Order: sequence, then C-alpha cells, then structure tokens
Amino acid sequence: MATCPAGHSSTATDYCDVCGARIGEAPAPPAASPAAAAPAGEGCPDCGTPRTGRFCEDCGYDYAVGGGRPTPRPTTAPSVPTRRPQAPVPAAGDSDEEDPVTRDWAPDKAPAPEPPATDWAAVVIADREYYDRVVTEGEDFSFPPYCPSRRIPLSGEQVRIGRRSVSRGLTPEIDLSEAPADPGVSHTHAVLLAKPDGTWTLVDPGSTNGTSVNEGDTPIPVNVEVPLRDGDRVHVGVWTTITLRRLR
Repeated sequence: MATCPAGHSSTATDYCDVCGARIGEAPAPPAASPAAAAPAGEGCPDCGTPRTGRFCEDCGYDYAVGGGRPTPRPTTAPSVPTRRPQAPVPAAGDSDEEDPVTRDWAPDKAPAPEPPATDWAAVVIADREYYDRVVTEGEDFSFPPYCPSRRIPLSGEQVRIGRRSVSRGLTPEIDLSEAPADPGVSHTHAVLLAKPDGTWTLVDPGSTNGTSVNEGDTPIPVNVEVPLRDGDRVHVGVWTTITLRRLR
C-alpha cells in the first residue's frame, strides 16, 4: 500500500485515495501563519490600520499584490479662526460707558463746560439822527420804516462789523446784511479788538465810507486803534449805530 505526501495510506499508487495528492512528490512545506508573515509594526498603506495578515481587516488591502479597495482619507475641516467677541460700544453720553483699557466701569463724564459769560454787548439800531446828518438830499437812500434793535454779545479776541459775503466765505459777527441791509457798509467795515484789561478798541481797516464815533464828523484814522468805553457809539454805513454796553 502506498503512502501520500500528507501521510495517508492509499491503495492507489498514483494519487491518494484520501486527499488526491500525487503520490511520489515531496511533501509541501507547512504554510506560514498570517500573523507570522506580517512584519511587526507594518501598517496598511491605504488606511493606516496595523497589519495582521495578507489582507487589511479595515479596507481589504492585499499586501501580496499591492492593491485593494481604496479607502478615502479622512478630510480635516479648515480651521476657522475664533472671533473674539467685542463689547458693545455705548452710545455717546451713556453713563454705563466701559473703559476700553481697564474694562472697569468708568464714572459719568462731566458735562461740557458752558462758555464763559461775556461782560460786553453791542446794541445795533437804525439811527434816524445819524441818517439825517450824513445823507444829503441828492442821495437815494431811504431810511427803513421798521428795523428792530439787535443785542449781540461780544466774545473772543475780535468781533468783525460788516456784510456777509458767500463768495468770499465771510460772515462777520455783527452782520449788517440782514434786512434791512445798510447799503453803506463794507464787507469788513470795522473790527472790535478785545484788550487784556477787559476793554475793547475799534479799528477801521479801510472801509469805503469810513467809521465815526460818538456823532463825530471826522472818520477815525485807518488801521489805528481807538479805545472805547461803556456807552460809546460807533457809526457805520448810512443809518447804523452800534452802542457798546458793559453788562457788569
């Protein structure tokens, strides 16, 4: 009786009656276990799963032929920078305004200081006596039938007397272009200058019709300061008289 390479007894002498192996061939070497054949620490080149045999247990990659079912790589969402929340900006004048440096609640802001009270004022009138004195019969200037007086506080270093000019961008503090406009007043007719001692002086920079003081017949010199006192009257144009009043 013949014996096959696997050790079975066979009545046939060419092929084993049990396993069908050809009798007379050298026995096949034992197959290596998948775990022993896998190199230690090797990972699947497709999905990175540690190797345990010929085929990857996760994606089916075949280590023998170098291929298998492709496994998509995990996609990482792009990092979005975290936007730091900002504190709301309080409205102007809000008593709960937050200090941007210390983040402490700031105290209420002090109210804006009021402008200092002025000690002087100019009273502007249409002066009939002055008009009758300077206008002759041949001149065509009619005295306005109604012209209420105006009281203008004097403040700052200078107060200009004249007529407004849009083209020149000129707006004098004592604007005599308001109706009824005095036709004899220049755009910059005269200037009141504040002095350190609290008084005022008058300067005519070169007006067309001149400036006089206290019913004077002679105009004051050009570009010469003339001191003024409480109650002094400045005459300009055809009918305008400006009286300075000290309030306190």
